[in-house]
Amino acid sequence: LARIVRPGDVVLDIGAGSTAMLSMLSANAAPNVRVVAVEYNANTASIGQKVLTHNNFSAERVKLLQVASTDLDVALMPRAADVLVTETLGTVALQELIHCSTADAYHRGLLRPGGRVIPAAVTQQVVLIESPALLKRMGVGHAAGFDITPFNIMRNTDVTIPTGMLFMRLRDFGYRALAPPVNLFTEALEQPPDDASVGGEARCKSNGEDAHELVHELTVNTTGVAHAAVFYWTAVLDSSPGSGHLSTDPALDDMWNDLAWGQQVQMLEDWDLASAETPPMPLQVTAGEMLRLHTRVTANGATLQMRIKRSHTHGLRRSPFED
Repeated sequence: LARIVRPGDVVLDIGAGSTAMLSMLSANAAPNVRVVAVEYNANTASIGQKVLTHNNFSAERVKLLQVASTDLDVALMPRAADVLVTETLGTVALQELIHCSTADAYHRGLLRPGGRVIPAAVTQQVVLIESPALLKRMGVGHAAGFDITPFNIMRNTDVTIPTGMLFMRLRDFGYRALAPPVNLFTEALEQPPDDASVGGEARCKSNGEDAHELVHELTVNTTGVAHAAVFYWTAVLDSSPGSGHLSTDPALDDMWNDLAWGQQVQMLEDWDLASAETPPMPLQVTAGEMLRLHTRVTANGATLQMRIKRSHTHGLRRSPFED
């Protein structure tokens, strides 16, 4: 913020939250800065206003409005913003539709042409891991002296679960990566997207049901069992050389990012051995083996679903979602 915000700038903070922290930091980043902060949730906006008042920020310096940014009228702003700042990143990068709110700000003139966006871009990533402790948490074994492992036929390998629902950080389970991480897609936030992009207007208006499929290949570098795919993101904070990054990569062991966002976990099975009559079969992988990752992404980019095939099976073009 100190590098991007200039004296006299107008800053638009989308999703100010209950602390209004980015609004206050923006207002103090340079002289005579005016901030327009928007927060859709009424209770959250009320707390955010209390924080601003408690820290002696007048409405002239930080104007907090309880409204969705997509409903904000530019007439309520001093003028179109020079800088847009937002922390509307979810456990999945586009879960809170950060790309849609920034695109809307461009298209409706809330942000001036050439205005800066923080963060400037975000990349959705995934890594395959082995974690017997995580597998145990996601399944059943023995209870009250009974073996109920046959119930594991119900284990769902088609949904992603935020690590917050596991009430533990991923690192606490113990895991090892079996292959290098894969960049699934990158969403540029500082350039107005065209309609064909993930952030295009038509896709942002989608109800999230329409989906497209991304296909990536990776080479396993460690023999083991791929128990889960872990989705995380890395954001480039601004487009200046040497810009900082913010990431939910579990390998970084960043407790605060893990608690604030965490990751999404999808348990895996071997789709080449899949059967409706048996529990999900372990995805045994060998160093040097090539895998094909099929990721179904909803049109608005907010939901991900992955299935994995071995590259030598069923031909390159066949999707496991068709099986």
